[in-house]
Amino acid sequence: MKNETFSFDVKIKDFYLRQLACYSFGKSLKLTKTKKDDFVNISMSLPNWYNGRQKINCTAPSINTKKAYYWYSNIWLVKKQNNKWYKE
Repeated sequence: MKNETFSFDVKIKDFYLRQLACYSFGKSLKLTKTKKDDFVNISMSLPNWYNGRQKINCTAPSINTKKAYYWYSNIWLVKKQNNKWYKE
């Protein structure tokens, strides 16, 4: 996968937008945050992933509940280089 982007919308409620962060392979991803009313669109360029299962994790600490986090994950399955899927 090359030059792919991913985005999702989230309602701003119990977290500070500036503290929302997304990661892949333990590295922070650069986010574009576009606010509209009570929602924000989060978009990012995905890394150049290897074949197999890949994912991103996004987290933001809760404002009202100490030591609690909001968590969002998404998983992709990337085909082999020969464009075939892995066997189950």
